[in-house]
Amino acid sequence: MDTILHLEFPDFELKYYNSIEVNSQIIKISKNSEDIKIYKITNRECYIETIKLFNNNDDYVEHKIKIRINKNNNFYCFISSKYCFTFEILNFDKKK
Repeated sequence: MDTILHLEFPDFELKYYNSIEVNSQIIKISKNSEDIKIYKITNRECYIETIKLFNNNDDYVEHKIKIRINKNNNFYCFISSKYCFTFEILNFDKKK
């Protein structure tokens, strides 16, 4: 099974950050959700990944999240604030 990071952006229409870097991949935020395949070799069932949200090369925020290997990892990611007041990444379960 693949390791997938599913990000949903509830505030996409108000976005301040427009790209994301995760697992050495840079993805342009162009829709209200993204599925990112994570390429990580580890013998553990989970690990901590650093995510960077960029507005441009000099303006970014970092956040650490727990990624479960060989699972779908679902997160909400609020991207509308420059000063981190509304920036947060929340884990959610689509089945509940």
